[in-house]
Amino acid sequence: MVLVLAGVGACGSLSHNVPRNLPQATAASATVPLREPADVAGPTTIAMAFSGGGTRAAAFAFGALQGLDAMRGRGGASLLDDVAFISSVSGGSLTAAYYGLHGKDSLATFRAVLLKDGEARLRFSLLNPFNIARLFGGGAQ
Repeated sequence: MVLVLAGVGACGSLSHNVPRNLPQATAASATVPLREPADVAGPTTIAMAFSGGGTRAAAFAFGALQGLDAMRGRGGASLLDDVAFISSVSGGSLTAAYYGLHGKDSLATFRAVLLKDGEARLRFSLLNPFNIARLFGGGAQ
């Protein structure tokens, strides 16, 4: 039986797979005129790097943003206003993206986002018949 299955499997062949994408005929042009980069360096310029590590990293990055907001620099302005660059990976990217989208206002709302159980909708029990039906019907939520 094993020899028959191995022999039948060895007889298979693949048809020629033609690439779906074609080389671009002409050079692409920008649809929006590009601007010169802005000079973000000031008397105090801060660059931040947020590490990975899931929720722990997101919480640490959030705390760092809150700490900079509480610290005052020249003229009494928040040091958070001097942040020019943020680099992030993995869990720290959640905080960086949220801050990038919402700016300084994110400090008031991010805690609720952080405390939300992001895995709650991912958990399911295989013993639940409704989930088994959903699993065979295309996926469980």
